[in-house]
Amino acid sequence: MQDWLCDVREEAREDAVVVLVGNKKDAIEDGSAEREVSEEDVAAFSKEHRVAASFEVSAKSGDNVENVYFELAKLLFEIHKDSI
Repeated sequence: MQDWLCDVREEAREDAVVVLVGNKKDAIEDGSAEREVSEEDVAAFSKEHRVAASFEVSAKSGDNVENVYFELAKLLFEIHKDSI
């Protein structure tokens, strides 16, 4: 995750809002896959690297995907509401 985040920080604006999205939520819940990153590690990484929010989603079922966009929109609105 750290390599990916370094790439984002190099290419994006300094004030970019970064969210972390983990996929395969459905596979973890139905037992067909094991979690590769613990929830504790995600929380620690997010705090250490100024990640605004983290989400677990399933691209297969669509579970929680829409919520990522809603939450990101809310974060962006809060940051930029004075300039709107």
